[in-house]
Amino acid sequence: KALDHPAGDSFYDGAPMKDEFIKDRYDFELDRKDQLTAALALPVGVLGVLGSAGVAMVRTFVFGDARAARKLGQYAAQKAGHLRAVHSTRF
Repeated sequence: KALDHPAGDSFYDGAPMKDEFIKDRYDFELDRKDQLTAALALPVGVLGVLGSAGVAMVRTFVFGDARAARKLGQYAAQKAGHLRAVHSTRF
């Protein structure tokens, strides 16, 4: 049975859908998702470890020396700028 458009035009001519084509597309997308997940697991894990180490170092930092505190602030601002530049990049 043809599916009718509200205006009365049929946008589906009644031909059977290609189940094999749909299944192949689904399998392709599923494989692609698995490839992306596998490829990103290590980089995301490394970033998590580095971020955790950075937070632990900042939490235990003694702010008694003004020069060291200023250097830490400059480093944090630089990294925030890098992060902003990466996220504003259009691919």
